[in-house]
Amino acid sequence: MFSEQADGSAGRPWQRAAKALIAGLTKAGVSRFLTLGIASALEISPGVRVMDAPDFPEPYRVFTQGHVAEFEILRDTAAGLDWLVVVPPMELDATGPRTGRYRTAEGRVIDGSGHIAHADLAIALLDEIESPRHHRIQPAVADYLMARLRP
Repeated sequence: MFSEQADGSAGRPWQRAAKALIAGLTKAGVSRFLTLGIASALEISPGVRVMDAPDFPEPYRVFTQGHVAEFEILRDTAAGLDWLVVVPPMELDATGPRTGRYRTAEGRVIDGSGHIAHADLAIALLDEIESPRHHRIQPAVADYLMARLRP
């Protein structure tokens, strides 16, 4: 775990990794890059991320800052690469049923559901690989099932 630094160095390992990936993928002629992000990096309102909540655990905040730094490097420097950071919700369900359905939202927490089954997350990833719908963004994904069950 990286410690919080006053100089903002918590994100440096992620920034170095993102820069190395961009350089390597570009050199190899890869045009599409898909990776997973984390829900705590999503916005709950414009400019306010889940990790900004006062009660958000500090060790997780530092980890999230690294993921935000990685996303910013992709957004700001990977112009020649068609990248995507798919972000599952906080609740990932290893045993949940495969529904084949999911919802997306760009860069923000999806209203109504903080849940997705692993099988449906895999479908969302495969859909983007086989028929890309999103480009150079950070889409959140969540299922429909929990949206129906919650009041």
